[in-house]
Amino acid sequence: EEGCTGCHSPHQSSRPLFLYQSNRALCYMCHDDNTSGAVSIHPAVKKSCTTCHDPHVGDQPAMLPVAGSTLCYLCHQNKTEGKLSIHPVIKDGCVTCHDPHAGAAKFLLPTGGAALCLICHEDPSDGNPFLHQPVASGKCVACHEPHATDIAKMLKEDVPQLCFTCHDDFLSGMATVHPALENGCISCHNPHAGEQQKMLSVQGADLCYQCHEM
Repeated sequence: EEGCTGCHSPHQSSRPLFLYQSNRALCYMCHDDNTSGAVSIHPAVKKSCTTCHDPHVGDQPAMLPVAGSTLCYLCHQNKTEGKLSIHPVIKDGCVTCHDPHAGAAKFLLPTGGAALCLICHEDPSDGNPFLHQPVASGKCVACHEPHATDIAKMLKEDVPQLCFTCHDDFLSGMATVHPALENGCISCHNPHAGEQQKMLSVQGADLCYQCHEM
């Protein structure tokens, strides 16, 4: 808008295309360096701003070639394609969680661990004295895939097999199995946190009487 000479020298330059500076340094003559102090920087940004942005004009905002996650999929694999359970925030685009330029945590994220999830989700441990170990250590991704899976709630495996990735499989080889386990361990145990030990809703026989006659 201010003329070609905003970026190109009209007479001579030691750089290609008569540019005043090379790579990102040219962009930072006007734009802030949004990678400064970041823990992770998008490799595309390290290469050049023009990896994603057209330096002259574009049909999309910020002179991008295409809009939304479609731009990301030009380089990255679409981890939701064909999956049955997709993280709802992905419908709003990859940049809901990932900064397209740089992040304060790995993978261009603004923060790591459960803190990222709690930006949108309620804290399941809030006020509960007994926590499932993955919850206590802030590892939501121990059980949930952050993008998509073929299992409800983006679980990595069906229950109880998911539980048995950490806990002993006490069902193997048993002739008689408690019918409650047909719906998984979460028929009795809360998978995140609870007011009772082992994340049970109630203790002792009262738990049994929730299904069985007294």
